[in-house]
Amino acid sequence: MRIATGGVLHETSTYSSLPTTLNDFINDRGLFRGQEIMETFPGANVCIGGFIDGAKKQGFEIIPLLWTFAFPSGLIERKTYDDLLAEFLDRLKAEEEQNGPVDGVLLDLHGAMVIDGIEDGDGHFISQVREYIGPDRPILVTPDMHGNHSELRVEQATAILGYDTYPHIDMNERGQEAAELIVKIIKGEVKPVMTLRQIPLFWSTACQVTAHMPMKEVMDYAHEIETRPGILGVTVSTGFPWADVPDVGPSLIIVADNDQELADKTADEFSSWIWERRRRWYKLPFTVNEAIQQGEEIGKYPIILADHADNTGGGTAGDSTEILQTFLDQKLDKALILY
Repeated sequence: MRIATGGVLHETSTYSSLPTTLNDFINDRGLFRGQEIMETFPGANVCIGGFIDGAKKQGFEIIPLLWTFAFPSGLIERKTYDDLLAEFLDRLKAEEEQNGPVDGVLLDLHGAMVIDGIEDGDGHFISQVREYIGPDRPILVTPDMHGNHSELRVEQATAILGYDTYPHIDMNERGQEAAELIVKIIKGEVKPVMTLRQIPLFWSTACQVTAHMPMKEVMDYAHEIETRPGILGVTVSTGFPWADVPDVGPSLIIVADNDQELADKTADEFSSWIWERRRRWYKLPFTVNEAIQQGEEIGKYPIILADHADNTGGGTAGDSTEILQTFLDQKLDKALILY
């Protein structure tokens, strides 16, 4: 059994004025090709590391193509994306011409990638791989919990298995889960069908930490569903609101074994449960003055303020001056701003 793997990962803020170029991919986590992937990622806590570890455990040959990751920033330049996609497909074609067809593809994608001219970057990438390998070979995808998922992805992928944690600590585990599932699919032991439910709400980041309530309650529900007969996977995505695209926002993906009705009913059940409790997933943010006042009342120092709307970890330029202006207005002499 031979499984190809790779991916292009980016969390795109369409509000950022800083475009994402090929140099960003090269200089951030890097651009890895072929054997470089096998030398770099075994045991690593990224999904492609889990694919490699899972291949060893499941006993299949993994074919590394291309993997790259750029830190969150603005729209990916079209030529950069086109070149990365073309190289991925060229490497897959060359592998098949030289050594015969692969049995499936494991894709490590973020889920919130936007390209100049392509709003659903991840969906486009999956669809281009599908166009090449045809309808019968499986494609499995392991997106970040902050993906903005679309019907295109559900139509083109065989199964989608997203992260279960925020902060994200389970990427290798999800990769191994996908590796195990793709083997079962190829052997004919299971036949995944999927349902997507988009949920029209804003999920505050402060309410997303999976080790604590209220998010723990959500993930406990997801894990309970995964123990039910016929369910192969549950993906809870809180969305990435700084990508201004049609499919922005939270969603659920239910993967069932050859039972579309089960997938649909389960998705309806879980999405309704989330919607009925929607006020639990939102926390009103503080103004800068309110945050400083609360910190002073607690009396523990230092007081650390995070400008959530200007979070460079979410792709912004880091050029907001609102906190600085408040410090100046209040004449705070023991304060600093980190950019």
